[in-house]
Parts: sequence; structure tokens; C-alpha cells
Amino acid sequence: MSSCILLLDETFDLLLERVLRPLSHLDESIKQLQDELQRNNGRIKPIFEINGLHYAVINRDNLYFAMIMQTNNHVSPLSVLNYLEDLYQLIKKFIGMSLNKLNVRDNFHLIFELIDESSDYGIIQVTNYNII
Repeated sequence: MSSCILLLDETFDLLLERVLRPLSHLDESIKQLQDELQRNNGRIKPIFEINGLHYAVINRDNLYFAMIMQTNNHVSPLSVLNYLEDLYQLIKKFIGMSLNKLNVRDNFHLIFELIDESSDYGIIQVTNYNII
């Protein structure tokens, strides 16, 4: 189960944050992710752990899609990466063009709704475009 879904731009600034489950010190966790991205110029492992939290990150269209998960949740890291990829494809289909910082800001409400429809309290649900 995921605690938070994040969207960051190419300079690692936060564009969108969707909290799915309560997570103590969320702001600190986001800052740790941003610091890790900056330290490695955006080239990081897709799954890594910092201070007891697991992070999953993919880079698409110069945007970083990330999930923060607690370590005791028994979720397959590959299913989380698959969900992030499916979420990216879903958002791209609904917006109808390649994603960038401006598209995300202009369509943040739609993206929140897509996240809510494709996950239930952090548990991955349906990501099929034809069903949603």
C-alpha cells in the first residue's frame, strides 16, 4: 500500500502531491526524495530506501512520477512501478498530449481524480483507460 503519489518537474520541484494514507513527516520524506534526485542528477534507481521508507520513481516526459511507501506494507515493488507507468499512460490519454509542467498544472484536478479512481486508500485498483 502506498502512502503518497508525487509528480515532480525536471528541476525536482513538486507539482502534485496526493496523500493516500497518513504518513508522519511527509514533508521531510519529500525533501529526502528531492535531495536524492538532485544528488544524482535525476539518475537514480527506480526503487530505493531512505530512513525506513521505500521510494519508487519513474521518469517520463521530463517529469518524475514517484510513490512513497512504508516498509511494512508487503507490496511488490514491481507492481508499484507498473502502476506508475499505467498512471502515466492514463493521464497522457486523458489529457491528449505529451505531459509537461504546464499541462500538469492546468489539469491537476483531473489528475487527482484519475489517481483516486485508480487506487483506493493506497491499494492499486483498475488503470484501464476504457474502464475508467
